[in-house]
Amino acid sequence: MEPEELTEWEQRFVDACLKYAELYKGDKRVKNMIYKSAYLLYNKFQFDNAATQFRAVIAMNPASQQAEYAAQLILDALVVKEDWDSLRTTAKAFYDEKKLGGKVFKTDAYNIYENASFKLIDVTFEKDKDYSKAADAYMGFYEEFRETAKLEKTAKAVNNAAVYYSKSGRVADAVTAREILVEDEKYAGKTKYYYEQVGFLGYDYERIADYDKAAGYYEKLWGLYQERTGKKEKLSDDLVQQAGDAIFSAAVFRKGLGEWQQSITDYNAFVKAYPTDSRVADIKLRVGKIYEEQEQWEDAANAFQEFYAKPPKGSPMHFTYFARLHHGQALSKLGQTSARDKVYADTIKLYNKYVESGGEKGPQTEYVAEMLYTAALPSLATYEAMRIEGKRGVSKKREDAALKKSLEAKTKTYLEVEKSFQEVVNLGAGRWGIAALVALGKTYDNMAKSLRTSDVPSYLTDEQVEFYSMTIEDRAYLQEEKAVSAFKLAIDKSFELTLYNDDSAFATRRLGELRPEDYPGLHEQLVKPRWTSSKSGKKYDIEKSL
Repeated sequence: MEPEELTEWEQRFVDACLKYAELYKGDKRVKNMIYKSAYLLYNKFQFDNAATQFRAVIAMNPASQQAEYAAQLILDALVVKEDWDSLRTTAKAFYDEKKLGGKVFKTDAYNIYENASFKLIDVTFEKDKDYSKAADAYMGFYEEFRETAKLEKTAKAVNNAAVYYSKSGRVADAVTAREILVEDEKYAGKTKYYYEQVGFLGYDYERIADYDKAAGYYEKLWGLYQERTGKKEKLSDDLVQQAGDAIFSAAVFRKGLGEWQQSITDYNAFVKAYPTDSRVADIKLRVGKIYEEQEQWEDAANAFQEFYAKPPKGSPMHFTYFARLHHGQALSKLGQTSARDKVYADTIKLYNKYVESGGEKGPQTEYVAEMLYTAALPSLATYEAMRIEGKRGVSKKREDAALKKSLEAKTKTYLEVEKSFQEVVNLGAGRWGIAALVALGKTYDNMAKSLRTSDVPSYLTDEQVEFYSMTIEDRAYLQEEKAVSAFKLAIDKSFELTLYNDDSAFATRRLGELRPEDYPGLHEQLVKPRWTSSKSGKKYDIEKSL
């Protein structure tokens, strides 16, 4: 490619040709002489000088055979020099020159113009690394050559444009480019880019928060994957993973869009196709939760029961306890409390066995605590409804017997309730431990109230009534102190765990009622805002400043 020096006689020949052309401009042999001179320069790699003379040949008679040969050699030289910009403009100029070259030449010139246009984009990008500029150039190529270039080339241009638009942050433009490859009938399903562009479209719509379209394209990608696997097509691990991620994301988006049935369909498709994936356990629980949210209790119960009956391989232990808990909750909604109680009882036994064998606490502890708490609630309601009362208008013996009987019944239930909720507290759970402490506080508080409002034997004298009431008050006060202690523990635990809910709120209110001096009601105190000048450092009352 390096220009070579002409020999003495070669140089004389070139000079003679040029001299003849100068002296005899109208001679018909001039064009042939200039062509021969230019051809010699071309073979000596003196492309610039050769091009000047070749262009002179073309100008003399564009329709001549020498002119076509000259044009071909000019283009060939530009290819050798890899001057893609000049090659592009020159090829287009030769193509547009009506008299220059035959049909084959015109076809070749246009193809060179097309190829040089594409190559120029690549070369320019390698120099400036401007993704946005390159993307626009590729789309310009597509617009100009979409009716004439081969499908593979315009598809490649659009694909490159989409990739570069995405890298430059022009997501909307990337979507426009990708939709050509996916939605245009000319390209859809006919290029090697189709499959991946469907997935990228889903991702781009996800990036601009159009989750409906994102889910649609992810589901479309999944359908294509199913078709290809159905044809026993061998797919790369990346494509298999891409399809799985797509249908998983579609399920998440459908759930967020309120399309819960389609979400479950997508989740189930993932589980069926990827049974050993680490996400399967979580997905199965998600499906159960979706049924819960939609109050499809029978489906929820079946989903959770299926999970713990045969836990997915590698699923954490606490997932099984979660499934058992929520299976029981679904059974409760179906009115099957006996079945629920059996599930809870079996789970509690399972947990106790686990702890006895050295198992540590974890999320499963909280789930078991909720089961114990739920099982204890009915007895608390029964207990609170019980009164300590005797009978009026009967003998002293019968009145005493009735009063004793109701007290013993209340006390027995009291001990049972206390034991049940104490078991929850002993588990060391967080939320349900607090709830159980509040329930214990209610239990003690209720006993104090029941004692104070219990029937006084009708046969007592005024002095005896006063003594009796003092004795009852002493016992009630002891229960009230136990209630205060339980409520206080609940609040302390709430602060420790930074967990504030209805239970901690109840405990706070009740403490304020039982011991107003020690536990005054909580209230918010707002600091009066002030404004400070950054220049003077002076402070002003904001009300005055405004």
